[in-house]
Amino acid sequence: MAPREIRSKYRGVRFIVCESDEPGFYRFSFRIGDDLVEGKVRTTLEGMAAIRARRAIVRKLKQKQPT
Repeated sequence: MAPREIRSKYRGVRFIVCESDEPGFYRFSFRIGDDLVEGKVRTTLEGMAAIRARRAIVRKLKQKQPT
């Protein structure tokens, strides 16, 4: 069975969430400018993995904001 994948867009940033090879983990990735961000979250719920990817996007966007 092929790993399930979610492709979505949040705050203008396209991201991908897919099942990891390890049970109970999901991987996500997105790009903001030249920065590629990849992460791994521990959850069995696909929707929760997408929420955590969105949180990572918000954190990265806050880092990019000029002060």
